[in-house]
Amino acid sequence: MSSKITQVFRRTVFPTHFVAHRVQYLQSQKPYLPLSRTLKSLKDLNQENKDLSQENELSRNQLEASRKYRYYDLIYEGHKYRSKDITEHKICHKRRWTANSIIENSIRNYVYFVDLEETNAPLLDMILRGEFVALYGARASGKSTRVFQVMEKLKSQGIVCIYVSFEGVNMETTDIFWSALGAELHINTPQHFKLNDIKSAYDFKLKLQKEKWNDKHVVLFIDEFDALLEAPDDIKSSFFETIRTIKNARDYYALLSSVAIGPFSILHLSSDRITTSPFNGRDPFRNPNFTLEQVQTVYKKFEDDYKLTIDPEIIEDIYNRTNGHASLVCLCGKAIHSYLMSKLNINRRLSYSTWLNFVIYSMQDMIADCSTFRKMITTLKKKKPGQL
Repeated sequence: MSSKITQVFRRTVFPTHFVAHRVQYLQSQKPYLPLSRTLKSLKDLNQENKDLSQENELSRNQLEASRKYRYYDLIYEGHKYRSKDITEHKICHKRRWTANSIIENSIRNYVYFVDLEETNAPLLDMILRGEFVALYGARASGKSTRVFQVMEKLKSQGIVCIYVSFEGVNMETTDIFWSALGAELHINTPQHFKLNDIKSAYDFKLKLQKEKWNDKHVVLFIDEFDALLEAPDDIKSSFFETIRTIKNARDYYALLSSVAIGPFSILHLSSDRITTSPFNGRDPFRNPNFTLEQVQTVYKKFEDDYKLTIDPEIIEDIYNRTNGHASLVCLCGKAIHSYLMSKLNINRRLSYSTWLNFVIYSMQDMIADCSTFRKMITTLKKKKPGQL
């Protein structure tokens, strides 16, 4: 069964202030001359005609000014009410559930989000000590979201944070790899990297020399690091050797720390020439799942937004079934919003029996349709070298 699409309709309000009020035209003097004046001398007549023309010109200018200011008043009023509508929309906007996507800092107020600041402290300490960290965890468990929170904290301390993903980097040959990595760095941080700055490992080291960063510390975050698993050995060796060179001579480089982000497999990355990764595999940072309290907190926000009550047993069941996995916790919330809102009783309460019935008969379809689950299946189906 395919999952439903929740449509959000935005009502467009057309304020009455956009309707122009009638402009009060100024009364100008009559443009004709009275009959009694026709006997005046031609000189006097010409003078009066000149005076009359000047008065008419003044009247026209006043009328144009009146129209102009009325026009700007209407624009201002329209802008004011459009801004008001946008503000009210943001205030009344209900948050949504999002699964298997990075929650960047700019959208936190519009999605259901667990603040990870307390559990970020150990990772921040490792980075500030200058360690090269392997951050691992299950797919869609909130690793990248955690990284964006950590980056925000580091930036507040004047540290330059650079984020790049290996997912879109071509790894056919060593030269192509470094050029593609340079392009990704330019796309993500054009203020620090020009398009053709990096074409080789030497260019990469040259770019990170300390004097080029005005004594600022740099932290490099590399997401989807497990993409290196399928890269040719010479690419892995080239990259590891370059990172190790910078790590061992950090006094000459601006790179304070680097964080490799991926699943458990990144802890065992190596090459023929480099048997151990420069990222600390002996003391990695394991991305923790949500606690029961965190799951209860995020569902309480959902209940408050939609004025409903979810049986406490449902929240505990979600936590137990998902083990606090971020994407699955949110997927359950999305399922409730999409399929079970119509099942609330007269008191707008979702019962445990209703939830259990949905889990038994329908939940597996949602999980099977999840991209993370499909990716896991694809990975498991891949044959290892030497496997029949």
